[in-house]
Amino acid sequence: MKKVALYIIILICSSAILQAQDATYSQFYNANVLLNPSLTGVFDGQQRIAINYRDQWSSIHRSQSYKTLSAQFDAKIHTKNNDFLTYGIDFTRDESGASAYVQQNGHINVGYIKQIGANAYSSTDHFLVGGIKIGFGQNRVDPSQIWFGNQFDTNNGNINLNRPSNEELINMNGRSPLYEDVGFGLLYYAIFSPRNNFYTGFSANHLSRPTISLTEFGDIRLKRLFTFHAGGEILATRELSFMPNVVAYFQAPSRMVMPGFHARYQHRDWREIALRAGMWTRIVRGEPQVVVNDAIIVSATFEYEAWLFGVSYDVTTSRLINTNSGRGAFEFSLQYINRDTKYRKPITCPKF
Repeated sequence: MKKVALYIIILICSSAILQAQDATYSQFYNANVLLNPSLTGVFDGQQRIAINYRDQWSSIHRSQSYKTLSAQFDAKIHTKNNDFLTYGIDFTRDESGASAYVQQNGHINVGYIKQIGANAYSSTDHFLVGGIKIGFGQNRVDPSQIWFGNQFDTNNGNINLNRPSNEELINMNGRSPLYEDVGFGLLYYAIFSPRNNFYTGFSANHLSRPTISLTEFGDIRLKRLFTFHAGGEILATRELSFMPNVVAYFQAPSRMVMPGFHARYQHRDWREIALRAGMWTRIVRGEPQVVVNDAIIVSATFEYEAWLFGVSYDVTTSRLINTNSGRGAFEFSLQYINRDTKYRKPITCPKF
């Protein structure tokens, strides 16, 4: 039983949303820096602060539900013409299950926005963006919240926590070593008019495949995560536009694809207020190699001047519906964007 029980716990806890090691958000479009480091600084303003929170399966696990909290800050510096140097930081904490298995990491993000293909005969602006992220992370589990096979008393059928577990938890506190984390991303976008645009991007994370083992002699590594995303905005009337987008995650044997759209309404007399409402579906493949429609996601985002507030709910559609009655996850996002352009050059960019 040595190490086996702990490995099982790690595998179960790390299968949260993506059935791999990384926590993800249904409102990926409101967690820009986390989605792709090249999205750092790509917004209509000078500085941006964003917070995302997700609470999943509280209907099953109650106080031991899967919780994810992230905070991001990004900004940009005008260099020349329509080019910008971008920078930012992010932090994420993800907690899973009764063992209080926690994954936490933070990064510094740096990128560059370059206008390409601009000329006097075209009304379309094209931009290419590159970004990198460098940071650190650590995983841990609360040993007081878990028990192992060696602590099961076969004489009376009870768990005896006073018995030694004989598990080789690092430092005896269930923490992995502090590990380095590196990634990069690319983004292309085109602006056809103020509310007509297109973008597509790619990112690669955990390039060094750091060790996240909680045992002294373990060799569990964080698998590389590859992300592809695309979307845009299509103007339908003076007030209404549609914002379709899709994201695909690939991490070892696991796959997840989320296509969907927002309908955005902005009254021409209320230029500082807009409302978005939309729907996504989440299609996943894990182990065994089975593809399922995991959830339907309903979402709304309210824009007011410099503020953006998003809320979404995951309705379970997989077999787990027999256990949670379709009650999946609540998610909230909040952004503040400083749009003071008095001393800074504005940038043309799409809404995500």
